[in-house]
Amino acid sequence: MERHVRSWFASQKAAEIEYVVSALSSGECTLLDIVKTLGEYLTSEEDTLRTKVVEGCPKEKLNRQAETITPALRGLSHLVKSPAVASSDIRNLLNAYVDYTLLFFLSYLEHPSIFTHVKMRSHLDDLKAMGDEFVSGYATLASGEKDPRNLTVAFAIARVILTEFDISKHVEDYFDITFCYFPITFRPPPNDPYGISADDLKSSLLPCLSATPAFGRLGVPLFLEKLTAGSPVTKRDPLRAMSLCLPVYGPSVAHEFGPKIWSALKLEIFQPADAATEKAALNTLQAFVRVLQSSPVVTDEGQPDSMDDFVQTVCGDCLDAIGDPEKPQAKAGMKILCSFISIARMLFQYFSHRVLQLTDTGVENLTSYAIAQAAEKLVTIFHDPMEVSNRPSVIALLTDLLNSLAPPEDLPTPDKRVVTASSSTSFSQDLLTPSKDAVLGLLTVGLKAPSARVPSLHGLAALIRVPSAVTKDELGYIVFEVSEFVGKEPDEAEDSTSDVLSLLSSIATLAPQHLATQILPPLFLALPDRAPPRDAHSQRAAYWRALSALSQLCTHPELFETFVIRLTTKLDLLSSPLPSASANAPSTDVLDAEEMEPVAAYAHAILTALGNTLSAKVSKSRPDADVPNAYLDGRVKSITGAEFAFSSEEFKPMDAGSSTRQRNTLLLYAAAHVPMRGDVSLGRLANLVTWCSYDSCTASQREAVSHILASLVNKHADDIADFLSHQLNDYWSKVVYNRTIPASDRRNAVALWVSVWILCVP
Repeated sequence: MERHVRSWFASQKAAEIEYVVSALSSGECTLLDIVKTLGEYLTSEEDTLRTKVVEGCPKEKLNRQAETITPALRGLSHLVKSPAVASSDIRNLLNAYVDYTLLFFLSYLEHPSIFTHVKMRSHLDDLKAMGDEFVSGYATLASGEKDPRNLTVAFAIARVILTEFDISKHVEDYFDITFCYFPITFRPPPNDPYGISADDLKSSLLPCLSATPAFGRLGVPLFLEKLTAGSPVTKRDPLRAMSLCLPVYGPSVAHEFGPKIWSALKLEIFQPADAATEKAALNTLQAFVRVLQSSPVVTDEGQPDSMDDFVQTVCGDCLDAIGDPEKPQAKAGMKILCSFISIARMLFQYFSHRVLQLTDTGVENLTSYAIAQAAEKLVTIFHDPMEVSNRPSVIALLTDLLNSLAPPEDLPTPDKRVVTASSSTSFSQDLLTPSKDAVLGLLTVGLKAPSARVPSLHGLAALIRVPSAVTKDELGYIVFEVSEFVGKEPDEAEDSTSDVLSLLSSIATLAPQHLATQILPPLFLALPDRAPPRDAHSQRAAYWRALSALSQLCTHPELFETFVIRLTTKLDLLSSPLPSASANAPSTDVLDAEEMEPVAAYAHAILTALGNTLSAKVSKSRPDADVPNAYLDGRVKSITGAEFAFSSEEFKPMDAGSSTRQRNTLLLYAAAHVPMRGDVSLGRLANLVTWCSYDSCTASQREAVSHILASLVNKHADDIADFLSHQLNDYWSKVVYNRTIPASDRRNAVALWVSVWILCVP
């Protein structure tokens, strides 16, 4: 081979080159063998010699990736990272990619090499300098890509180009190479070694679709087409995409396609395929309305209009829907109106947390309009004599409206008060104030009708959750209206007992005095001093209902004390001697079996009520109360609900200068902490050890600390190794072995650890 090559360069005989080409075509040698043979000719400074190297080579051999292009790409992938690469080199590299359309000759395995070169952000300025040459070139380069491994990189590159480059002349080109993949229908093959999922591709594609407003007039029709023709599962993709894209596309696009967007979303909300699609459509509608309201319309008088005309049309359609409260469309219309309230709440909280003034008055006015119109329409329908049969449906819609105004917390409980922060209070109270009296009157009237009683109770529960919407006197009025349903038999109260007690329990957290004066006295009167006889079935059922109601209502501290006193008094009366029928006969302590049974049953019922109440109080979650750390920090209010506090001095039991009275509370802390479950946090063990080294620490206090430490060591044997290692290495060297520290402190440290290890011995 070498003889033929050198002979050809020397004599230029066609027979020599034909032999080389034939050998290369037949596979007798490879292109790599020829390159090695050429040697000095490839590096010659004479262009004519270098040109002769490839003059006779078959084109299919020059395009073989394994021998030419693939190694070149691998080499370039390292070369482009070098700072020595000049701007002209970047231009030549990109032009080579585009001019020779390498994507059509490479296998999918080598495509990422090209995309890796293009995405190098270190040369972003050089790429920008290329202008349209690069923008149009990359569109050609990426067109037709199908390999999921490459698409994630290609989408990232497209995102940078769309946001950093001027694509005004190539909008359709980039629309074609991005939107052609929407929606993503890729399903990874079984045991896919690359681990690329459909969600990965979606999360990479969506930022491209929402990268520029220039896609608006092209993208929205495509979204609507996919939404209309898609299945329930694929519908969520265009809905999610519109939620992200509409704020970028801007008000002009939203107004241009407003009727079509609203028609499509209205269909998905009023006739939802499933709950997930309905929620996605509501989220998209919120984004759509936000965009419309972000561009106020100027009236003929030159004043900005508070509401967009098309948004008012949307509200009108929803109000028309709730005009027929018994139909399913009414529920959907109310969901839309409530979603407008959610928009205003998010904005209000955003600005209030940053101590800023809410400037988006359009959304605020929209919310006020929606609440006022909906409340007025529902109140009118409720009082219409022709709509009496629809009153439960009206109250149910009104309850949904009130729930949207309440903070997104659980129903109030005795240990977690209703959120009444100034921001939340101002937001909800201002919106509801014009309609509050009419709504309250409607709900109390609804209590009188058996069919509307339970919906009315739910509505009142939602109303009192709206911060500061109901005054203390109005709460008393609600308690008065509801009190007649407490303690009644289920058939008399239309099975509303649980709803009544739930409402009263919520009111107890806000105004327990109303329950103490109106609800509890009749219930206590229903408890006899003596057990009813065995055949008094109605009397036994009455005291069971009274005890059940008291057990649920008296978890609040102010009511619990009275509850315990009254029930323990009943127990004392049951255990006292029975009075004799004759004035001269002595009283008797002995009861026969027939008399003992009802007494035992009554006592058991009382004890069960006490136990249930205590269990309810103990099981109440306190998400913000970390008792160990709260005690060690002196944050008493966080664990007592501000019911107990030191008025004369700050409670800091772990401070060196704290009073003996405060330090003695550690004995109580230890008594409560030692029997706790193992999942209780470790607290700050090092603080306890340091605390015991103080001279002011008494023997009883050190003993309490030793019990706490031993308990934690036993319960957290796997997690406490670092602490013990620190104590044995650092603490002992700095305290126990340190002769500069007073001997008393060193003795205290040794005594503490000796007692801990003794207590830890099994």
